[in-house]
Amino acid sequence: MAGKISYFCGMKWFVTLVGLLVGLSSCTSGGQQEREGGASGQSTGPEKVVRSYQEYIDNNQFEQAKSLSTREEQQRLDELADLLAGELQDSTILNSKFLELECEVKGDMARCYCLIRDQYETYETIYTLVRRRSRWLIAAPEEEFPVEDPAVEEMLEELQ
Repeated sequence: MAGKISYFCGMKWFVTLVGLLVGLSSCTSGGQQEREGGASGQSTGPEKVVRSYQEYIDNNQFEQAKSLSTREEQQRLDELADLLAGELQDSTILNSKFLELECEVKGDMARCYCLIRDQYETYETIYTLVRRRSRWLIAAPEEEFPVEDPAVEEMLEELQ
């Protein structure tokens, strides 16, 4: 059991490091918020998109998460879904809560800085969003983060 938990925690870090975790109900928000669309709901601000996206990821609902993502992020989600369905056989449901969520909007780009707690850990992550056709979408991360967790390094080596 301990091996499964440590393996899952390693996977959790892997997902975080490749830009996914990324995390709902308890939120302290600040900074610039952008609300669009009004009652029509046609467009939603970046904070709401981040919350919805994280909820879908937490529940392994990758197809729904893709509806809030750019094409590049959709490809990453497909790869993650394949990994979880194939090798890992992981159907774990997470319960992420935003402790902090602050989005900075500049034109058609937004960066959302998050402090998230789930049942395993508390971590920081950054979401980048782009606005396309009046909709905010989660973008794939542009840079890779250094891996410092031995379990994650081992898993990455096995995948290559």
